[in-house]
Amino acid sequence: MKKFLIFIFFILISINSSFAVDYSRFDLKDINSVNNAVKVYQEEYKDRKGTKEAEEEYNRFLEFYYNFINIQNTQLLFDFKTYRKSYQKQAQKYAKEYYKYGLNVQFDEGEFFVTKSNKYLYSKFKSYLPKPLSDMIKFERYYDKRRISDARYVMPKSRLRHEIRYYNNFKNKYPQYSADYDIDSIIKSLEEDLKSYPLVHYSSNRKFPIDFFKILDKELEDIDVVPKAIKLFQNEFKDKKGSKEADESYEYDLCFFIKKITEEPNEKIKKDYERYIKFAKYSNYDKTGVGYKDGEIQISYPKIADMLNQKYHKYGYTIYFNDKNDLSVYVSPKYIYEQVGQYLSKPYQEYLEYNFSIEDRNIIKDGVYVISESEIKSILDFYKDFENKYPDGPSVYHEISKYEKALKCYPSADYWCDKYK
Repeated sequence: MKKFLIFIFFILISINSSFAVDYSRFDLKDINSVNNAVKVYQEEYKDRKGTKEAEEEYNRFLEFYYNFINIQNTQLLFDFKTYRKSYQKQAQKYAKEYYKYGLNVQFDEGEFFVTKSNKYLYSKFKSYLPKPLSDMIKFERYYDKRRISDARYVMPKSRLRHEIRYYNNFKNKYPQYSADYDIDSIIKSLEEDLKSYPLVHYSSNRKFPIDFFKILDKELEDIDVVPKAIKLFQNEFKDKKGSKEADESYEYDLCFFIKKITEEPNEKIKKDYERYIKFAKYSNYDKTGVGYKDGEIQISYPKIADMLNQKYHKYGYTIYFNDKNDLSVYVSPKYIYEQVGQYLSKPYQEYLEYNFSIEDRNIIKDGVYVISESEIKSILDFYKDFENKYPDGPSVYHEISKYEKALKCYPSADYWCDKYK
C-alpha cells in the first residue's frame, strides 16, 4: 500500500510539474488576465528558468494568450474620430496604450484590431526560456510593426530577405529547435512571398495581367484615373467575364489600386473645395452653402459635398465630410458595380449589389444609425448567409465584424460606446 501511495504521489508531482498553471482560472474578458497569468507563471518558474518545463509551460501560455486576443478583438472598440490619413498614427497611439495589457494594435482594411505583442512576450519571458527560443522572440519583435496591408507587404524587400537569412541561420545553429517549431515552413512561406513581392503568396498563385500603378504611373493625379483603371480592367477581361482570374484581379489589383489612390482626395477636388471656402464672402449662401448669413460667414458642408458630387460623380467619386469636417473621398460600390459587375462571377456581383443597396439607403447620419436594430441584424444575417453560401467568394469577415459591433454599440455608428472600450 505504501508503495502504491508513493507511486500515486509521484504521478501527482508529474502532473503538477507538467501543468503548473491553470489558465482556466483567468477570465478572458478581463483585460488584466494576461498580466495576472504572467505573474503566476513567473512565480511558478522563478527557480526553473531556462528549463524544458518552462518552455512547455510557455507554449501552453500562448494558447491562452491567443484565446485572450480573440476575445479582446470582439470587445475592444476604438474611436474613429481622426481623419483616415492619420489612422496609422492613431493605431500607434493605441498600441502604446494597450501594450501594458500585452496587446498590439494595428489598423487595416478599415478597422482597428489587436494582435499579439512580441515586445511584451520578450520583456516578460526572456529570462525564463531557453536561449534559442528567447532569441527568436527577440528577433520577432519587429513583427509588431505593420508588415502587411491588403495582402501586400508594406515593408522593404530587403527586410524580407533579412528574415529569410535569420531563420536559415537559426535552423543551422539550433536544428532541434528548428524541428520543434517548424522553421522550415516559415522559411518556405517567406521565400514564396519574396517571389511574389509585394503580394503575400497566398494571393499570388496567378499571373498579374494588369499592373495599374505601373501603367498609370504618370496619370495617378489625373481626375479620371479611376475610369482609366476600370477601362484597363474591362479590356483585359472582355473575353473572360465571370472567370476566377477576373475575380482575383478585381479583388487584389483593382480594389487595392482604388483604395490607395483615394486615401486622400484628388488635388483637383481639394482645390475646388478650397476655392469654395476662399471666395465664401462673395458667395450666395442659400445657393452654394457658403457665404454671408446673419452677418457672418457660414458653411454648409452637406451643400458643398452636393456641389462637388455633381461635378465629380462621373469620375466615380463620392465626396463627403467626416465628423471633423475633413474632406473625404471614396469610390462608391454602385459605381464599381455598374462598371465592372458584369465582368465578375455571381458571388462578386451579389456582394457588390448588396453593398451599394446599403449605401443608397443612407443608414448613417451624424455618426448614428438611422435604421432599427432589427434592420442591422438583417444586414448581419445577409453577410453570414453569404459567407456560408459562397465560402470561396469575396471575404465578408470585416462586414460581419462591423455589424456585430454595430449591434453592441447601437445607435452609434462609430463605436464610441464606453462600455465596450
